[in-house]
Amino acid sequence: MRRLVCALLAVLLVVGVAAASSNYVVITAKGKKYHVEGCRTVKKAYQKLTVDEAKKKGYKPCKVCNP
Repeated sequence: MRRLVCALLAVLLVVGVAAASSNYVVITAKGKKYHVEGCRTVKKAYQKLTVDEAKKKGYKPCKVCNP
C-alpha cells in the first residue's frame, strides 16, 4: 500500500511539473511566432512568457513545434 501511494505521488508530481512548464513559451526579438522552449527554429536569444501573454502581443504558434 505504501509503495502504491509513493508511486501515485511521483506520477502526480511529474504531471504537475509538465503541466506547469507547458504554460510557458518563448519568442524572439524579431519573430512573429511563439515556440516551445527548445524548438529547433529558435536559434537566437529569446524571451520566456506565458501563452496568453504571447497571444495578447499578437504572436501566432509555430507550425514546427506546435506549442
